[in-house]
Amino acid sequence: MKRLTLNEMKHRMSQITKKCIDSHGGGEEYFNELDDLIKNDEDFLMSYLTHISQSSVKNIIVSGGIGYKIAVLKHKYSWFLEDYNIEYVNGSLRKGLPIQYSNWKLDSYKNQPFIFVDDSYYSGKTLRIVRTYIEEVLGGYLQDSYVFYDGSEDNLDDVVSLYRYYDHFNN
Repeated sequence: MKRLTLNEMKHRMSQITKKCIDSHGGGEEYFNELDDLIKNDEDFLMSYLTHISQSSVKNIIVSGGIGYKIAVLKHKYSWFLEDYNIEYVNGSLRKGLPIQYSNWKLDSYKNQPFIFVDDSYYSGKTLRIVRTYIEEVLGGYLQDSYVFYDGSEDNLDDVVSLYRYYDHFNN
């Protein structure tokens, strides 16, 4: 794995966004390609997760396709996120699919902080569902949320991203 610096990751995310804008302009195809380019770049994905994992929070929750890819990488490379609890929930939460989760170590998460990692953020629906899950099912609390791409017009939620669309484009 080639570990990327934060500036290299931001630059790569900018390139990915430009490629998707040039190809699709926007819409569902834009987001599908964006998500695929993120989750299929192991160096990029692992570098960002390694950067995020520098915090003292040891519980990371992931969802959907990117969450599955992170789980595969964690299995493939035993050193990757080895000291972290990774809790996985299904994808398509923003589309109304009910949350499904593993019932691992539920009691050990009481009053524990979590980090949520997703590929992109737009309306905040997935984040709100995951926050509720962390609080009501796991008994913990969401400390930080990280995404690769933030396409939300309003910067209301506390979300850290490598690329925020409205910082670059004013439509």
